[in-house]
Amino acid sequence: FYMFLWYAVKNRLKGGIFMAKTYVLDTNVLIQAPYAMRVFEDNHVVIPLVVVEELDGLKKADGERGSMRQAIRFLDAASRGNLLDGVPLDNGGTLRIEINCVHEALPDSLPDDQADNRILKVCRHLQQCQPILVTKDLVLRLKAQVLNIEAQDFSREQVLPEKMPTPAA
Repeated sequence: FYMFLWYAVKNRLKGGIFMAKTYVLDTNVLIQAPYAMRVFEDNHVVIPLVVVEELDGLKKADGERGSMRQAIRFLDAASRGNLLDGVPLDNGGTLRIEINCVHEALPDSLPDDQADNRILKVCRHLQQCQPILVTKDLVLRLKAQVLNIEAQDFSREQVLPEKMPTPAA
């Protein structure tokens, strides 16, 4: 109920229809494009807590450390507000972290100890908002489809704005 209330309050109504969308981002999107959480215009961006945990674990690994650190720095800058409640972005959207929603049920074939399945639980928790899962992971998109969760790929070339929006002051 709380999530639906947050969604209803934060969205503008036009003819009784919610206008803003809710995007749930997977870790691989932020690894490829750390600016990704800032390019969804005036929509809501949700980062599952498991994604933050994965970014933290990967920042010590070789390879994409710079991307992960940029994404973590942005979340840190945004944390001047309450990330669990959502913080405004300069582009009119909001950013928030969602806890792992352990109470959400998934089929037994999708174990709770896998990060992808914890992300799917977040999407299930946000069902009333009709979330869109954004991931580079084809298998995760297929799992989402089985669960009737909309999922999309993300391409770095989709959006490369000249000036990236930042958390609102």
